[in-house]
Amino acid sequence: LITMSLALNAISGVASVASFTFFLIGCISFSTDNRVIENVSWVYAENTDRDVYYGLQNIFVDQNGVQSSGKYGNDDFCTEKFCDKCRDEGRATFGLVVMATIFSIMTAIVSFTLLATPKTSSSHFGLQISNIVGALGSAGTSLVGVSIFMGSCYRAIRDATNDHDDTTKDADDLEFGAGSAITTLGMLIMWLVVLMQLISACVDAPVPPTGIVS
Repeated sequence: LITMSLALNAISGVASVASFTFFLIGCISFSTDNRVIENVSWVYAENTDRDVYYGLQNIFVDQNGVQSSGKYGNDDFCTEKFCDKCRDEGRATFGLVVMATIFSIMTAIVSFTLLATPKTSSSHFGLQISNIVGALGSAGTSLVGVSIFMGSCYRAIRDATNDHDDTTKDADDLEFGAGSAITTLGMLIMWLVVLMQLISACVDAPVPPTGIVS
């Protein structure tokens, strides 16, 4: 049982570091740099002669080699109905993914600390419980963040680009970008960490006294 607990905490530590890296990549999409948005966009739209990359703050358009970019809140650049919605939801998602990033590195630190803390130590079980809270914080905030931007904002972009209508010839082919896909992967890993930490806490739970001998 002790070996199982150690193994689960070791895996949780490594997995949390991986999620931390993935969340950082997702946060980078808040940049206004065209190359960054192109590589880690949250939504990608492809058409015959146009590629559109939607970040958390900026949109980058490459049409037949002619490039342009601007923020969702720029009324001269972004004139579609989704602009204000995606501007607000991009900011909210960025903040939530930042929180998920912080929680994930905290989970990694506590997981590795548990490896060096004897099960008999008075602080061991407390650390285990705090790690469950940290893992839940990371998994939960990332879930909400992804759901916000890839929920109503994605649908609004889809409706504006006619991606939902296969009969429209100029419809953009919309899909998840690298930023949202990688962040979603980090989120799924953190939910797995939550499960591993719950199992580890059950294994390490203090055994109550069996009773009083008369």
